Amino acid sequence: MQRMYEKIIRAAISLFVLVGLASAQSNTTINAPVTDITTVTASPTDIVGNHNTAQMGSTSVGHSTVNAPVTDITTVTASPIDIVGNYNTVRMGSMYVGDSTINAPVTEIATVTASPVTIVGDHNTAQMGSTSITHSTVNAPVTDITTVTASPITIVGSNTAVKMGGLSIQNATVNAPLTNITTVTASPVTVIGGFNVAQVGGIFAW
Repeated sequence: MQRMYEKIIRAAISLFVLVGLASAQSNTTINAPVTDITTVTASPTDIVGNHNTAQMGSTSVGHSTVNAPVTDITTVTASPIDIVGNYNTVRMGSMYVGDSTINAPVTEIATVTASPVTIVGDHNTAQMGSTSITHSTVNAPVTDITTVTASPITIVGSNTAVKMGGLSIQNATVNAPLTNITTVTASPVTVIGGFNVAQVGGIFAW
């Protein structure tokens, strides 16, 4: 039994579970609309190990010029995620834009219902919705809408970040409106450990 358990742990190291993913990188020019729609229902994810990523719906734009709308819509229902280990990342819907020029609207919509996240370990990240923009020029509206219902997050460990919605802008030039709408209902966040961050909504620029 012990050997079987060790085999499961070794097999889970550097595991990526990606459900629905749109990405544009390496000097890409987007001249037509890009839309990623991901719907996950009754699909639990269980991971035992370190350096793992469990991702349900996500759009990533790097080193790109965006001249047409980019939209990410993720709906997760009754799909819990359980992870035991360190340096793990859980994302249910998200938008990332880095080193890019945004000349058309960017929209992220995440709806998470009855999908709790439980992580035991250190240096982990749990994210439901949210948009992050770094080292970019924003010339068009950016909108993040996140709705979380009956989806608690429980983390036991240290150096962990928990995000429910929110819009982060770092080292960027913003010439257009930024909008964040986050609604969290019956979704408590429980973190046991030190050096942890819990974020519900908000717009952060630095």
